Amino acid sequence: MESLYSILIVEDDKGISGLYQKILQRAGYITESVFMGSDAISKALKDEHFLMLLDYDLPDMNGFKLSRL
Repeated sequence: MESLYSILIVEDDKGISGLYQKILQRAGYITESVFMGSDAISKALKDEHFLMLLDYDLPDMNGFKLSRL
């Protein structure tokens, strides 16, 4: 059964992001990765059907600020 939701991985470390993506895809989830908070905001404005795995310390903002937008 395909999920209506995908998981957006917001992580500036590309190695960790790739690891999360690989683990989640093996578990059957659809994933997408972005590396900046601003990219996550752009994605959220285009698509409301996703869950977010969010790093706290991003280059352009912290995860708390991003989660409050």
